[in-house]
Amino acid sequence: MRNPVGITFSFLSTIIATWAFAAYSFTLKDQFGRSHSKSSIFKDKPLVLIAGDKLGTDEMISKWEKEVRRLYNKRVNVFGLANLDPVPFFISDNHVLSVLKKNCSKVSVLCDWDGTVYEKLEFPTDGIWVGIFNQGGQLLKRVAAKPVAQGLAKLSPFIEQALD
Repeated sequence: MRNPVGITFSFLSTIIATWAFAAYSFTLKDQFGRSHSKSSIFKDKPLVLIAGDKLGTDEMISKWEKEVRRLYNKRVNVFGLANLDPVPFFISDNHVLSVLKKNCSKVSVLCDWDGTVYEKLEFPTDGIWVGIFNQGGQLLKRVAAKPVAQGLAKLSPFIEQALD
């Protein structure tokens, strides 16, 4: 039998996190130096956000962007979010940006140098994740990014819900 107290606590923590994020505003620059505010990202369409703090995040962002665009064209916004706080001090910011520019030339990757936005969005720190958000910025579903086809199959119903 499921524990109703645990289910209730999980539901309440999700609601509290949603409220906390709703009150939080931010502006991050992408790999090209363009500024993106929270209000512009969640402006007029649902958002597919590919986020990670691991090596390979850039490649996964590029793969997801390609598949989401193939299926949904311009009906959703697609952004990457790179938690760059774990990058070792001896790797220069310019090097990080050049890798992102090279590998993610068709999608804006929000550069979260101190990990604050990544943390506020409650993305786990154990991999690369994809979230679908409605126009108001509410997280509808989050899945592991690998493999792309399976993750997209799990997210598609939530993308369709956000588009309705």
